[in-house]
Order: sequence, then structure tokens, then C-alpha cells
Amino acid sequence: MPRHSKNAGGMGAEALTYHERNSLGFGTVRTRLGKEAQCGYDDCNLSLQPAGDDAVVTPKGVVYAKEMILTNLLRQKKEAAKRLARWNAQQREKDNLEEQKKLEEQERLAEAFDAKNATGSLPAADEKETSRTRASRSLATSYQKERIGEAQAFWMPSAINALDKREEKRPSMDTCCPATGEKLRMKDLVDIKWVKAGAGEQGRHKCPVCGDIFSNASVLVCLKPTGSVLHRRCYDQFIKPEGTFEGKRIRDRKDVIDMQKGGTGFAAHEGEKLVSQSYNELGVHGLPDELRHQRTK
Repeated sequence: MPRHSKNAGGMGAEALTYHERNSLGFGTVRTRLGKEAQCGYDDCNLSLQPAGDDAVVTPKGVVYAKEMILTNLLRQKKEAAKRLARWNAQQREKDNLEEQKKLEEQERLAEAFDAKNATGSLPAADEKETSRTRASRSLATSYQKERIGEAQAFWMPSAINALDKREEKRPSMDTCCPATGEKLRMKDLVDIKWVKAGAGEQGRHKCPVCGDIFSNASVLVCLKPTGSVLHRRCYDQFIKPEGTFEGKRIRDRKDVIDMQKGGTGFAAHEGEKLVSQSYNELGVHGLPDELRHQRTK
């Protein structure tokens, strides 16, 4: 038998060959992203278009258009307010349930006390059993309601309305950065002041210190007090030793933001951002277009 015939998938072979898996798109598929799939140094991370003159930058160096990021943060605030209102309703319902339990317990004790003092003796066996059964039924009903709220069997018809009642912790009202997921407030945004390039220069912006045109390969920093964007090498060489720029004090750790890098398509510059991968599961009946499910990592 030839050497390569073992990989050919002969009659009776249950596993797919390497070539068959690749042709069906089965397994982990990796794709190398080019420059056209990367954002530029001045692109908004929401609209994926140049942010323009109203660009802002976050403390983590992510660039947004001011209109886009403010709209996103306002939408997050509205959603957080809805979650808080739903949580408050759950807490009120929980308090009402506990109060109902206390009232039922007090009613049970009052009935037992009245039955004992009205006849001068303990209630009869049948009356005692009736009041005990009534109290047990009441407590069982309350217990069932409480258990429904904690039910994990989401497929039960009785637990469908209780799926939204599992949130116990108070929801956070903090807004987050759409790109990094970290906490972001409106007052944390810094307005960027670009220095536009000349008419005969190739590029949109340039460094206010050295006058070189910015590109996606440039390593840039933004100064919070002035909003100016310049090369990191210019900051380290001219501004950091002096500690001032345009008459304002610049603190190295608090007032300097390392901005995001633009896409160049080179692995040395981008690192892991150049590779996109997804895992595909093949359908049990061998119909990849209909039964294959895809999830992106």
C-alpha cells in the first residue's frame, strides 16, 4: 500500500481526512488579516471612519468621534437605569414576600392562641389538624413561590416568568469603553487637537514638534492639558526633560496617554491582532451549510 493512501480516506474510513476537513471548513480556521482590515491611528473605533476634528481619546488611548462615543455612553446609561428599575422591582417583590410570610406566621399563632383560650384547653385533634394543614399549605405555597424564583429548570412552564428574577446583586451604573470594556466616564474623554498637514503633504496630520507626517506605523502620545498629539520620541527628547508644553505643566504618568496604533499589516507591529480564528462544528448528517454552527473566539 502506498504511503499516502492512508490519508486518502478509503472505504470504511469513519474520520475525515485533512483535505476533506479543510474543504468543508471544519475545525479551527485561521485567517491572516491585512492592512485593509485594520483601523487607522485616527479612526473612530465605533464608526471605523476617520474621527475628524471632533476626535476624543480615552485614558487607554482609544480614539472615538465625540458624537459616536457620547451617544454610546448615553445608551449605556439608559440601559443601566432600566436594569436598576428591574432590580428595585425584584427587591420590592422580595420584601413583600417576606412580609407576607410574617403575616401568615402571626395569623397561625393567633389562631392557635384563640383556639386555646376560647375553650380553656387545647384545640381538638380535628381542629388542630385543620389549622396545622392550613398553615402548612400556606407555608408550602410561599415556599413554592420562593423556589420558582430560584429554579434552574428553565424549560419548566412555571419558571418561564421567573428567569428575569435571578439577579440579586445591585446592577452597576458605570459606563464602559466599547473597545476595552473598562470603566469610562464622559469626563475622562480628552479632546484631541490635531495639527493638519499642508496641502502638498501626503497625510492628514503631523507632529507639532518635528513636523513629520503621522502614519499608522507612528508611535503617538496625547497630552491631556493641551490635547496635542505628537511622536513618542519627540516627547521623550524635548518635552519630558522640561516638563512643560505650550506653557502648561506636563506630568509624565498622569498627563501622557499612549494612543492606539494604526494597522500596518506587519506582525512585528500588530502582533496577535493580525490573526482571526473561528471554530466550526460539522453537522451530524454531513450537511455543512445547514447543520454547521460557527462561533468566533
